[in-house]
Amino acid sequence: MAYGIWIVYRNIGNDGLKPSVHHPAVGCVPTEVRFVSVRMASMALLVILLASGSGNGQGQEEHLQSQSLLTGYKRYNATCGHCHGPDGVGGSFAPSLVSRASDLASFRAVVTDGIGSKMPGYRDDLNVAPYIDDIQRYLQARAEGRIGRGRPGR
Repeated sequence: MAYGIWIVYRNIGNDGLKPSVHHPAVGCVPTEVRFVSVRMASMALLVILLASGSGNGQGQEEHLQSQSLLTGYKRYNATCGHCHGPDGVGGSFAPSLVSRASDLASFRAVVTDGIGSKMPGYRDDLNVAPYIDDIQRYLQARAEGRIGRGRPGR
């Protein structure tokens, strides 16, 4: 048994056939109906999605940066905020991470290895270790004033 979908095409003049949805109220009269396999329809959709997102890349880069900040915010508040306070401003157990933001290499070393008995290392913690860069980007953005307190992107 073949699985697939039916695509309705309409004639759009000299440009040929264009896929559309048949809707009597709009007056779209189908010119041709074709059966397309699910695999072919999936591939066509993938091509369309990739082509629509291939502008100058700036929008996608901004989206990835905002996602990184949001991930950093969530991971920071789930683990680091208990000692370092909300939004990195410092707490009763640990200093502010916003007032003295460190570079990525130093931050990675401290988070993965810890600081003696003051701070545990998170090298093997799967809720922290894979997200160290995101957490540092979030704290760096807070330190530079690019984002305020609270959840980024709101």
